[in-house]
Amino acid sequence: MEELLSKALSMGNFRLLVLGNITCETTDGSPEIADVTDVINYLNGHAGTFEPDIYASSKCRTVANVGSAAVAMCGDEGYSGTDLGKDALDIQNECLNDGRVGGTKHLDNGDRIEVIHS
Repeated sequence: MEELLSKALSMGNFRLLVLGNITCETTDGSPEIADVTDVINYLNGHAGTFEPDIYASSKCRTVANVGSAAVAMCGDEGYSGTDLGKDALDIQNECLNDGRVGGTKHLDNGDRIEVIHS
């Protein structure tokens, strides 16, 4: 039952929502839905694997950006474009608010995928 439990907090133009392994942080400054869809489509069409940035102290790497949207991966593993596209779509489906999307998917291995403003 706890997995289905969500916690929502609305304060003005900020929305925080936690659903399972996705944390939504959608604000007025979050990427527009059309740009998020375009970056997901780009990732789904990418044939290769995106490798982590082992030199970044944050262990985060922006792997794609279109317009106002970017997708970043944070952690030690590499991911295919289709896997990243699916994770970004999961975030989009859960975090859409007033035409904008922003959030993080926490993976079982401790890595995370983020939809952020580019």
